[in-house]
Amino acid sequence: KKRILVTLAEGSDSDGRPLGAVALARALARKDARVVLIDFRGDGADAASMGEGSDLPGFSDLFDGDASFAQVIFRDRKSRVHFIPAGRKALVPGLLDADHLETILAALTLTYDYVLLDANDEMIRTVGESAGIAMVVSEFGPADPRTVRAFDRVSEASGAKILLLVDANQNGRSTAS
Repeated sequence: KKRILVTLAEGSDSDGRPLGAVALARALARKDARVVLIDFRGDGADAASMGEGSDLPGFSDLFDGDASFAQVIFRDRKSRVHFIPAGRKALVPGLLDADHLETILAALTLTYDYVLLDANDEMIRTVGESAGIAMVVSEFGPADPRTVRAFDRVSEASGAKILLLVDANQNGRSTAS
């Protein structure tokens, strides 16, 4: 269960995307775990939160052979977490060769204690099946239809155990189930 999929319930980014993957990565690093976060969303929010700019080489460049691991792995300025931005090219789920993707993820899994996959809905099917755990971040409660649909999307793509994090910034409390 070294690979953790992190995704959002629809509409949970109305006031700016919650950075659940960044928070989880930093929490794991505080426990002395070696963590890498891969941005499969491509919106640049993870890199901005971790202190890097935009237009960075990343996973798409690594996947296409245009960059090496050393060129795409950056360090969070607030923790020991490493992260890989989405890259300069769009990640198109249907065009990602599954074997090549697994080879890259396997190499990272051998190097790090945890590989966090911050994925949007389009990427869940592509990267979700390799995750042992999934975390759904929601501004809504567990019975809300938007949260239920997020659980369903993850369940359809992965056999991962799913955890729910209700964003405390939205409703004043945080829960996990």
